[in-house]
Amino acid sequence: MINSTNTAASGVTIETFRAFFGRHPDDVISALKTGSETLDWLCSIFVAIKERCEKGDSIHPGAIKNLVEIGLYLAGDFSNFLGCEFEELERKIEAAKALEG
Repeated sequence: MINSTNTAASGVTIETFRAFFGRHPDDVISALKTGSETLDWLCSIFVAIKERCEKGDSIHPGAIKNLVEIGLYLAGDFSNFLGCEFEELERKIEAAKALEG
């Protein structure tokens, strides 16, 4: 965790960052961690399906359907979550650019 007296390589303080984004930097980057973890889960689902297919195992259609539904849920839910995070941060950045230019 970063404390309020630290500065980033660019010289921006935590207070400056918090004032600009409206929240602590750790909260801003948590969306990236969540996205990374979700992609790991999706990879695991696809690996499980692929391994079963490569072994020639007969896979119960219900099992495949369940894995696909889980994958679709994760992909859709976290796509929405990350999209909202991106849009919020992009609005703040564009507003700052407008003030400068």
